[in-house]
Amino acid sequence: MKNKQGMMPLGFSNALVLLLAFSHARGQSFFEEIRFNPSVISTLATDSNLTRAQDTKNIISDRFARIDLAVNSIFELSFNKAIIIEPSFSYQAYQFTPSLNRSEFSASVIYRWQNSFSYNSPWYQLMGKAQYWLTDVKQRRSYVNTAHAMSSARLTTVITWMVGLEWTQRLSEGSVFDTEQSRLFLNIDYTVNNKMFLYGGYNFIAGSAMNEIWDAWVPAGAAPA
Repeated sequence: MKNKQGMMPLGFSNALVLLLAFSHARGQSFFEEIRFNPSVISTLATDSNLTRAQDTKNIISDRFARIDLAVNSIFELSFNKAIIIEPSFSYQAYQFTPSLNRSEFSASVIYRWQNSFSYNSPWYQLMGKAQYWLTDVKQRRSYVNTAHAMSSARLTTVITWMVGLEWTQRLSEGSVFDTEQSRLFLNIDYTVNNKMFLYGGYNFIAGSAMNEIWDAWVPAGAAPA
């Protein structure tokens, strides 16, 4: 992720440098263990609280379509541990609030492991992600940092649970849109077949909220311009 002066954050760049150094130290045999996995995901959904507001009068809901394109590179450290690097591009379009349409350019680094291998054994993940959101409205263009820790496991052959904690920071071209949030989430996935699944989730979010809807949204506690 870049800050407003166009610099990549130190922690994210260090992670890439360390990974490349580690790859070089292990030599050619390490690169033979890399796997590349492209993916394309399309989504139709409704967001019942676009503004992440607490007061009913400030809540905006809308339907949106989204497409995600990604290629991840899996570096297998051992039989139960891996580092994953994933560049991706996404586009999200809203039905009634087109000013919120955005393109997302992202890069993430993931460390994933599993301690045991029984059918219901959970796996664990730590992730850091840097994003740039490109929008038509310049003030809403943003750099977004995300970090999370999560765990997931099978309940049955078709049902999987996931629980985690996530932190997100948004730094926008117009500081009025700067936010910082922490999120506790629980998801349940149901696999219909190898090409389709259904999921539901619950999120508890603490952090910046929208206080009033004006010509521009403002974080809670700030005065409108």
